[in-house]
Amino acid sequence: MEKSNPWIWSLYDFANSLASIIVSFYFSLFVVSQLGKSDVWVSVPVAITTFLLLATLPFLGSVIDKVKRYKPALYTTTILAICALILLGIFASKIILNSNLFIFVIIFYFLFQYFYQIAMAFYLPFLQSLSQRHSRDFVASLGLAIGQLGNIVGLAIAFFIVGSDLNILGLSKIPLAFCFGAILFLIFFFIFNKKFKEEDYHIDRQVSFLPRSFKELFAQFTILKKEKNVLWYLIAYYLFADAILTLQLFASLYLDKVGLLDSGLRTVAFSIGLLTAVIGALLTPWFHKKIGNLKRAISIIIVIWSLLLFVLALAITPTQMTIIIGLNGLAFGILFSLSRIIYSKIIPKDEPAKYFGMYVLFERFASILGPLIWSFSTIIFAFAGEETKYRFAIGSLGVLVLISYFVMRKVKEEYYS
Repeated sequence: MEKSNPWIWSLYDFANSLASIIVSFYFSLFVVSQLGKSDVWVSVPVAITTFLLLATLPFLGSVIDKVKRYKPALYTTTILAICALILLGIFASKIILNSNLFIFVIIFYFLFQYFYQIAMAFYLPFLQSLSQRHSRDFVASLGLAIGQLGNIVGLAIAFFIVGSDLNILGLSKIPLAFCFGAILFLIFFFIFNKKFKEEDYHIDRQVSFLPRSFKELFAQFTILKKEKNVLWYLIAYYLFADAILTLQLFASLYLDKVGLLDSGLRTVAFSIGLLTAVIGALLTPWFHKKIGNLKRAISIIIVIWSLLLFVLALAITPTQMTIIIGLNGLAFGILFSLSRIIYSKIIPKDEPAKYFGMYVLFERFASILGPLIWSFSTIIFAFAGEETKYRFAIGSLGVLVLISYFVMRKVKEEYYS
């Protein structure tokens, strides 16, 4: 088997998704429902992560683009993310005995979010080199589909652990699920790291790979003034990514407070959504071909997804919510596969890490606005009751996705590759 083939590449998507879904699904439940803390403790660390990414990711992306060695950077940041997740699990297990340890739970949650996102900026550039030998539609949709399979496996494992009396080295329930996810992330990452071979690039050793000043670094970031097509797309991406990131943070809480689903039914609903996301990702090449135009295809899915979020805000019964979550998963799988495809085509070929770093940054900026809008919605509409305030919060996400459709109309179909 070819060492740099897309199946091996997608194994990383599987590994990091397996771990991140456990955090996304159970951290808000652990903090809000189990510990009785405000949901601000879930959203604020993610927002702080974004500001730190803004300060560091453009620099790191610039350096890695010049050195042309993405795997060592991916290795380092992935290992740090795994260590943070293990420590998150350990400190979460001790918090019942010592509530003062809560701050360490938040710190390691923050560190996991930070290193996980930086690692993605070094992983996604491989999409360009793989697309030289394989269909870009196939590579992008495969990565997302395998990632969603990782989500399903992670959720299934966590559900078993959280619902059992399993105790390993004093760890049980949600804290054990965090640690177990980290260990599986590590195992699959080592397989990926051993099998996947990075391309050899010619590097001019006479050129300094470090930006000479922050002014130069800032100038690199402001290149988006010239690449207006990339900028418009990133703004559109920011808005619809906002919805999915916020939904991932609070969906389990929404199903708990509004849908009144128990842990088992929440897991079933999530699993259906993840399974349909796999189907959506695999259907992406067919959907793209059927529509015949990449921009039109992504615009149609944006509108459909916006409508589905509004319907979710109005759903009453658990069955309705489960069906709509399944349809949301289908739309998500197609939309985010198309997003990787179109973005890899509109950015310059020679600086993928820098531009995918911006891609990650805009995604993380969504982690500021989305959770804040969610929190403000729950505060403003608190007078209407707990169920209603959460319905308005979901509806606000539908508005953001709909706005992204109008921004998307500004993107021109001018491709570098």
